[in-house]
Amino acid sequence: MTSTETGLFRNRLMWACFIFSFGINVLNGLHFIWPVVPSVISGQQYDISRFFPQKPFSAIGWTPIAIYPFAIGIAFLMPLDLSFSCWCFYLLWKGQKIFGSMMGFAGLPVFPYADEQSFGAYLGLGLLAIWITRKHLWKVAINVISKHTDIEKSNETIGYRIAVSLVIISSFFLMGFCHFSGMSMWVIVIFFLLYFLLSISFTRIRAESGILFHDLHFMGPDSALTKILGTRSFSPSDLTMFSFLYFFNRAHTSNPMPYQLESFKIAERASIADKKFMIAMLLVIPFGSLASFWAYLHGVYQFGSNGSFGWGPFNRLQRWFVMPTQFDSVSTTFVTFGICVTMLLTFLRWRFLWWPLSPIGYAVSGSYTMNIFWLSFLIGWVLKRMLLKQGGLKTYRQMIPLFFGLILGEFTMGSFWSISSIIFQRPMYDFID
Repeated sequence: MTSTETGLFRNRLMWACFIFSFGINVLNGLHFIWPVVPSVISGQQYDISRFFPQKPFSAIGWTPIAIYPFAIGIAFLMPLDLSFSCWCFYLLWKGQKIFGSMMGFAGLPVFPYADEQSFGAYLGLGLLAIWITRKHLWKVAINVISKHTDIEKSNETIGYRIAVSLVIISSFFLMGFCHFSGMSMWVIVIFFLLYFLLSISFTRIRAESGILFHDLHFMGPDSALTKILGTRSFSPSDLTMFSFLYFFNRAHTSNPMPYQLESFKIAERASIADKKFMIAMLLVIPFGSLASFWAYLHGVYQFGSNGSFGWGPFNRLQRWFVMPTQFDSVSTTFVTFGICVTMLLTFLRWRFLWWPLSPIGYAVSGSYTMNIFWLSFLIGWVLKRMLLKQGGLKTYRQMIPLFFGLILGEFTMGSFWSISSIIFQRPMYDFID
C-alpha cells in the first residue's frame, strides 16, 4: 500500500471490491438510521446453538455465524495453514464440548477448559520464542558484560547495554511499586514473568502471522495463578493487587508490544530513522496517556457509567474472599496439556512440511473473538485454497488487490460512521458488534 511500484490504487479489482465492501456498510449504516432502507447481511451474528436444544449437541453453547468482508480479506492474506488452523481448532473446541456432554463430565463444568489450554498454548509459544533466539540472547548477555562479541548491532535502535539497563530499572520500579502496595515478592516475580512471557508470545504471533487478535479474555496471570494455586495460596493484599492490575490483564488485545514492533517495521519500510521514531514514540506515550485519562473522565461524567468494568474485578475479589479455593489439579493439567500440544504441533511443523495445523491457530482459536470471525476465516481459507489449486501462485498474486479492497472498503466506511457518531453525538452503525 505504501509503495508506488505495486500500483494497488490503480488496480480495478481493488476498487471493485472496495466499492462492494464500502456499499454494504453504506446500506447497513442507512438502515441503522432509517430502518425502511434495506440492509445487507454483513456483520450480523446469528447464533446457531438454538437449532441444537437437545443434549449432547446443546453443549456447544454460543456459536454465532457472521460474515465480515474485511476478515475474509485478512484471512486470505494470512498463511494458509494458519487460517485453516483457526477455524479447524475452533470447531474442535465445540467438538470437545459435545464429547464432554456425551461422557457426562458433570464434575468438569468448564470442560474442555479452553481458557486454560489457550493460556498454556501462549506460554508454550513464548518459551519456544526464547528457545529459538537463545544463541542471540546469549550473545547479547556477553555484549552487556564485556565488549568482546561478534554480535551485529548496527541496525539496533539503542545499544544492548542501554536496553538491558532500562529493563532492569523498570523491573525494579514495577517490583517496588507492587511490593509497597502490599504484594508479596514471590507473587510479583511470578506474575510479571508470566505477563512478559505472554507479551513475547503475542508479539511473536503478530510478527510471524499477522493474526487479527490475541485477546485471551479473563486468563491473565492473575486469573491463572488463582485458578491453579487457589486463592488460599495468596494473602488478601496479593488478591487486592490482582484486582488493581486487572485493567491490563482482563484481555490482551491492547498489549503494547505487538503494536510497537509493527510500528518499527512500518517505520523501516517508510525509511524513517529508528532513533527518531523511538523518540517520537516516547514523546507521544505520556500525551496519549493523559488524553485517555481526560477522555474517560469526560465520557463518564457526561454520559454516566454503568460500572460494568468497575465492579468486575472487585466482584471477583469479593468472591475470592467469601469462597476461597485450593490448588486445582484439573486446571494445572489442562495448562500443561496446552503447553505440550503447542510443543508437539511446533515439532510436527518443523519435521513435516505438509503438516497443516499451526500452533498459533491452536492458541488463538479458543478466544472470544474467534467466535465472531471463524466463518469469515473459513471463507477466506476456501477462496485462497481454490485459487492456489486451480490458478497457481500467479493467479493468487493477481487476486491479492481484490481482498485489499474488501479490507479498505469496510474500514473506510466504518470509520466514517464512527466519526459521524462523535460529531452528531448519537449512536451509529458499527460493523463489528
